[in-house]
Amino acid sequence: PERRPARRASLPRAKEDARVPRQEHRTRIDPTAAMAGPAVRYTLRRFPAAQVAILELCNPPVNALSKEIREALLQGVQRADADPDVRGVIVKGAGAGFSGGADISEFASGRALEAPVLPDVCDALEDCSKPVVAAIHGNAMGGGLEVAMGCHARVAAEGATLSLPEVKLGILPGAGGTQRLPRLVGVKHAISVMTSGRPLGPAEAHDMGLVDEVVPAGGELEERLLEAAASRIEGALDGSLALRRSSELTCPESENTVTNTVAEAKRILNPTGNMGGKESALAICDAVAAAATQPYAEGLRVEQRLIRELAVSPTSLALRHLFFAERGVLKIPELAPGTPGGAAAADGATLTRNVGVIGAGTMGGGIVISFLNVGANVTLVEAKDEALQRGVASIAKIYDRDVARGRMTAEKKAEVLGRLNTSLSIADLSDCDAVVEAVFENMEVKQSIFASLDKACKPGALLCTNTSTLDIDAIANATSRPGDVIGMHFFSPANIMKLVEIVKGANTSSETTARVAAMTKRLRKVGVVVGNCDGFVGNRMLASYTDEAGIMLEEGLDPPAIDGPVRDFGMPMGPFQMGDLAGNDITWRVRKGKGTYNPEKNFADALCDMGRYGQKTQAGWYKYDPKVGRGRMPLPDDDLYAQLADFRSRQPKATRYPNPDPQTKTLPLTLTLTPTLTPNPSL
Repeated sequence: PERRPARRASLPRAKEDARVPRQEHRTRIDPTAAMAGPAVRYTLRRFPAAQVAILELCNPPVNALSKEIREALLQGVQRADADPDVRGVIVKGAGAGFSGGADISEFASGRALEAPVLPDVCDALEDCSKPVVAAIHGNAMGGGLEVAMGCHARVAAEGATLSLPEVKLGILPGAGGTQRLPRLVGVKHAISVMTSGRPLGPAEAHDMGLVDEVVPAGGELEERLLEAAASRIEGALDGSLALRRSSELTCPESENTVTNTVAEAKRILNPTGNMGGKESALAICDAVAAAATQPYAEGLRVEQRLIRELAVSPTSLALRHLFFAERGVLKIPELAPGTPGGAAAADGATLTRNVGVIGAGTMGGGIVISFLNVGANVTLVEAKDEALQRGVASIAKIYDRDVARGRMTAEKKAEVLGRLNTSLSIADLSDCDAVVEAVFENMEVKQSIFASLDKACKPGALLCTNTSTLDIDAIANATSRPGDVIGMHFFSPANIMKLVEIVKGANTSSETTARVAAMTKRLRKVGVVVGNCDGFVGNRMLASYTDEAGIMLEEGLDPPAIDGPVRDFGMPMGPFQMGDLAGNDITWRVRKGKGTYNPEKNFADALCDMGRYGQKTQAGWYKYDPKVGRGRMPLPDDDLYAQLADFRSRQPKATRYPNPDPQTKTLPLTLTLTPTLTPNPSL
């Protein structure tokens, strides 16, 4: 049902103490009743100038805003408002963070829509006639940040993160977040924060206007955070500080600026104009426009209408399925607490202390960065010094880019690269807790490397191969300890992509599997345990996809005519652009190893014979100019496509596609059909 926000009582402000009679909130709980269980801990504490009620969210591990939490939080703020001895309220989270947001499991059950709904709770905090301050540590995500924005001020501990990631679930912030954030930080920042879902540090949030004060790291941080919040309350009471009801603010931009900003954001978010999975991001733009041009109550109605539409959209249903699936794959029976694997998993994080990586190419460099970013000491090994120096230069270039963009300081870059050691000898990996091999796909080369690792590495070291297709057992059999050998297949670019396939061989121990799963989690990636078969799971799915793209190529379509409609469908890139990014030489070497290499019949083999491996050689299915898009923007190459036309003329196939749309729009479906079409008992 549509909500009708109550009128709000004015808070004491600097040199102002005007008050309006407070109306009853729509959802009302008897403030004299006992608290609703331990969901929110209610305590009274006297600070130097005032007695304050502290409402502590207690729903481990992330203080998700379940129905019980919402009830108890609403009851707590009403109880504090009714108590004449309480002069203000502090809202904080128990444990490691403020709140991770809504309880996603309640979406399916319908409990998320049971009273009190989160928008009512946020309004109750804002309606309180006494100053309410959010004391944020750890994560304040989604609904958790919306609760904080419902408070009259926010103080955040250094190291906290604030985000509204609902766009990643195909929805938008639905508890007034799309209306309050633009009023606090402006339209441009609000659109950027909500359509990206990216986390903000407290310093950036403070500069925007979202956070009022940052409490520096150090001893007794929790106590100093509470004192900072109490100081805000005391300042409001004596008139020296102004506390704001964010719904009463107006966006700082002019209406013309708002119109232009929203239009430009939509153009960037949806350049093809066909939505393509961008429904929630575009809806956020509409909600922000409403916040900037309409009263809060009207804007809130727009927000509620949009979230109701998005919640039942195919995009949101799919993204929520993915959310639970990514967490479900981590629940592995043999790694349960109380099992040998479970005990080993607890030790997984220590495996990122000293790590070896063999191979300084594109994949090896990305793996090195992944480990460096979580504090590991990494030793990078290559066979030739020239390749080693080239790989180190590529790694440094990525960190230089981060410094240039303000994501990292020069001092931090120096510290990170200071943990990178290099060598031309596998013998220098003797002290490593784990080694990841990332050389090109050649079984003989990999078996030789693992035989050397068997001799060089200490007992119990994890011996991981990044192979994308080769038989894990054949690699493990080159050692005397196959139980320590496992596949750890990263996807390119390894420092960006979240997925890692953890490939168990026939003799891989459960302890090894557990430790690699824990190590993968430490890398902030999604580790999926899979069986040992040709292509594992990811490349097994991609095989039919890329095969079909190859058939279309042979039958008359150039790469842009195939990639374009695939992007329009909603995928980030098409199969040929993906090949250029990952490196066309990877599958080229696989085909050579399998004996299927044939440049006379397969233009992909002819392409690599020309040295066109993709972005890393500035030429693949497209050409790349270092001066355009940092050398990553695919540019059509008419000379190559002329060679492709000549190649087609020598092939027996005569079918030609007069119009790419009917065929290419079905291409992404091969990704979803492949698991059904190509079953494998070992998966």
